[in-house]
Amino acid sequence: MKKPSQRELKVLQHFVGDCIEAPSAFPGVGKATFDAMVQDGWIVWVNSPVTNEAGYRITKAGDAAAYGEGSAE
Repeated sequence: MKKPSQRELKVLQHFVGDCIEAPSAFPGVGKATFDAMVQDGWIVWVNSPVTNEAGYRITKAGDAAAYGEGSAE
C-alpha cells in the first residue's frame, strides 16, 4: 500500500468515524490532493440525502493508511 504524504495524513487523521467532511474543513488542501486520495481509495465523495450533507468520508483503506490498523479491503 502507498504511504500517505504529510498533507494526506493530516486529512486522514481529521476524520472521525463515518462523519462527512466538507472540503472547506481542510484549509490548504486542494482538489488535486482530494482527487489523488479518492484514486487511492482512502476517501470517497458522499451526497447524503438523509443529512443533506455533501463531502468526503474516510474508507477502511483510509483508516489503514492513517493508522496502520485493520485490512485495506
